Amino acid sequence: MPRRCETITPNATVPGVKMSPSDGSPLDLRDYLSILWARKWIVLAIVATTTTAALLYSYRQTPVYTSSAEVVVLPARFDPTQPSAAFGLGLINMATEQQVANSAPVAQLASRHLAARGLQPGSMSVTSIADTEALVFTASSSNPESAQATADAYANAYLELRRDSVLSELEDVRRPYETRIAEIDKEARELALTIPAISDEAQRGILTTRYGALLTERATLVEKLNDFIPPDNVRVGNVVQSAQFPSSPASPSHVKDVGLGLIVGLALGIGMAFFRDRLDERVRGRQELELHSGAPVLALIPHVPRLDGSLITTRDPASEAAEAYGALRVRLMQAAARHRFKTVLVTSSLPGEGKTSTVANLGVALAQEDRRVVLLSADLRRPRLQVYFPAGMGTGLTDVFSGKRTALEALSPTAIKHLWVLHSGNDLAARSPLQLLDSAAMEKLLVTLRNFADIVLIDTPPVLTSPDVAALVPLTDGVLFVADPGRVQRPMIEAARHEFEVLGAPIIGVVVNNYDPRRFRTYGSGYYAYSDRNQRNGPSQAAASSSIVPASQPLRPAESQFEGRQPDS
Repeated sequence: MPRRCETITPNATVPGVKMSPSDGSPLDLRDYLSILWARKWIVLAIVATTTTAALLYSYRQTPVYTSSAEVVVLPARFDPTQPSAAFGLGLINMATEQQVANSAPVAQLASRHLAARGLQPGSMSVTSIADTEALVFTASSSNPESAQATADAYANAYLELRRDSVLSELEDVRRPYETRIAEIDKEARELALTIPAISDEAQRGILTTRYGALLTERATLVEKLNDFIPPDNVRVGNVVQSAQFPSSPASPSHVKDVGLGLIVGLALGIGMAFFRDRLDERVRGRQELELHSGAPVLALIPHVPRLDGSLITTRDPASEAAEAYGALRVRLMQAAARHRFKTVLVTSSLPGEGKTSTVANLGVALAQEDRRVVLLSADLRRPRLQVYFPAGMGTGLTDVFSGKRTALEALSPTAIKHLWVLHSGNDLAARSPLQLLDSAAMEKLLVTLRNFADIVLIDTPPVLTSPDVAALVPLTDGVLFVADPGRVQRPMIEAARHEFEVLGAPIIGVVVNNYDPRRFRTYGSGYYAYSDRNQRNGPSQAAASSSIVPASQPLRPAESQFEGRQPDS
């Protein structure tokens, strides 16, 4: 009697397997690069879109020309011997001067100068240079001539208004002296007319003394008045650099706009890549698959085109895929020799993941090593083994269940030595598949096949879509789980694992079908993956090394589930 499978230890994990990014562990650089490489077309599409949009926007903008004039502001000094607090050397308030330069009177005066030349004023900004007494007048306009003229007009208007203001203040300072001199001159003239007519010597002496004092005071006032800077010599500032004619527009800058679009596109593209990656439930690497399935990956099978039902192991035995199936055979037989199991149930989470092709090619690989192999088509709802091995006389499981033939009589030989197929049969509508598989006849059939063959591979429906697997699991020694990373998602693998745990089915290992090294990450630490080094060693060696765990490494945790079993008697 076949032994019933023991229950998987709950929450078993693969030793040495790192948590996947989806399970909260920190991403390393390789994970980031792998995600970006997998989503590179999203990133490139967004970058191309933003860059093109930035370029179109840049070329649709009206060119703007800028020109600048630089003015050095000089302090106003009226009395060289006693500088005033407001106009002393080094006491220029540049913030105030900047506000004056930006004032409406300066703009009105500059506009009149430009209007005289028939030009429209451009926009103006005035800034001060730190730690200096210089102002920079920068004009912007769609007309380069207007930009140049506006900068010069504002600079000259500022100096003109500042000079008028300083001259007005200078006049206010000179006015008291000039008024007093005028008063002295008037009084002196009157005394000059009066003194000759006075006959009293004493009175004449007093008036003469007064006259002399007035002349002395006048001389002093004139001397002080002459110490002030003459109005014609007042300097309030210089245009040290006139505005230059702009030969090219300052904006838009096509290079800058394209660069900004590129940066924004990269940021959006990378963000979208990681966002899509977070939403993607597909299995993205060997570590994730082993983590969620609870079993080691035994082989990585490359994509094999379907050609009229021919098998890659017979059509091209030297191909990478055939070598990968050979490596799976080696790994499976190592586990079989250690734990003496013979019946292996092969299933998957969903239809179309390649479980039937795995059964067929693995059966051929085993038979080519002189193993007696029986392939059992237990997928009674959608049998597919006849695609690779024609049913011949049409006999199969239903004939055994009905008593028309014994199990060995229902076996169909194949062109491969040591390989037989037990098809599902023709009369599949008589009883439900679940009733047929969950019966004493099925248990007896498996006992017969175990005694006949070295190994029996059972092709079953997907575990998540059919209850038939639940009927077969207790009758078999272990489960070989097939997963296509391009189809199956993490929740489906976890659901399948849960089903196996409930049924007490030990998973021998996982076979990755349609393996693409660009989308499915592998890792080191004893495991071999497709790599540049392997490719240089040749396709056969690369496929072999990429497909199995080294023989020296024990199967975990699947092999541990066989511990305590006794070999068949």
